[in-house]
Amino acid sequence: MIHVRLFLTATLLLLFTAGNLTAQSLSWTPYKQALETAASENKQIYLYFYSPQCPWCRTMENKTHGDGKVAAYLKENFISVNINMDTNPALTRKYRVSGVPANIFLSSEGETLFSRPGHVPPQTFIRILEILHTGKHDK
Repeated sequence: MIHVRLFLTATLLLLFTAGNLTAQSLSWTPYKQALETAASENKQIYLYFYSPQCPWCRTMENKTHGDGKVAAYLKENFISVNINMDTNPALTRKYRVSGVPANIFLSSEGETLFSRPGHVPPQTFIRILEILHTGKHDK
């Protein structure tokens, strides 16, 4: 019985640790630096607008950004920027964000390619990333 408890405890600990590592693996780049890096590395930019008081933003952050596949795909193929709508009114106006969460994708030149308001589930978000990254959005 002790072995079963020990096994269950170790398994739960491993699951919680793995979840935290996955959620932390998504790195955010400041906006101006993202524009420069995207141009030099020829990568697209993902702008994520949020507000600390927004419950759907927390869902997006925990479930979608916290998904291992989403975090890995973003990290490898995009420059990710998180923008607090409350403290960045100029960028909020520039990209015409009226509510959060808001997901906006830019080309490496800073042109808007696609925008999707609201929480996006991980499976849908991955599909959006794949389409944008492979260039299928042009067809």
